[in-house]
Amino acid sequence: MAFDTIEMICVIIFTIEYVLRLWAVVEDPDKKKAHLPAWKMRISFVFEFLSLVDLASFLPYYIDLMLGPGNEVENTSALRALRLFRVLKAEKYVVAFAMFGEVWEENKHILMYTGVLALILWIVMASLFWLLEKDNPNHEGAFETVPNSLFMTAIIFGGEWCRCDFTPLGKVVGVVMCWFGINIFAVPIGIIASGFEQVSSRRKKAAVEEVMM
Repeated sequence: MAFDTIEMICVIIFTIEYVLRLWAVVEDPDKKKAHLPAWKMRISFVFEFLSLVDLASFLPYYIDLMLGPGNEVENTSALRALRLFRVLKAEKYVVAFAMFGEVWEENKHILMYTGVLALILWIVMASLFWLLEKDNPNHEGAFETVPNSLFMTAIIFGGEWCRCDFTPLGKVVGVVMCWFGINIFAVPIGIIASGFEQVSSRRKKAAVEEVMM
């Protein structure tokens, strides 16, 4: 009971803070430079990385509240797990997480393009596996449908190899999949690492200039 009360108070505080920031975002000097109407500024704010973290910190509480104790969802543990995003509110006090927000804002387009490319490749390769392996009795239905094939393909996409007896063409597709997977994962890793280095250097330079002044 005490935990529920504390949780409710925290959610109310987070909600008020979020609404006030959403309302006042039109006064942000950086956003004013874009000369956008107020409603576009607010939409832009909502979809910023840190704003999405803030939203995820309290929105599950209201969803769970609306569903009520007699809802049709048998297991809301996944929904409750989203409340762990409240921990990320400590971003204001943790420099590394704030830096990640900057890295994301500066590189989000290429990271999203990489994600879309990975999704397309995943679906295409899963479809190929389904065509080549659906009649293979050694898989026990692992590639019987495209959704089943998506799960197995995700494992191969991550660089692991299934302990399955593939057909010759299936082995070729699997090797190609592993090769593409390694390269696709290398792109965001390199971008994020480079972004952290740039942000860190910029912050250090700004700190030195501030001291010199």
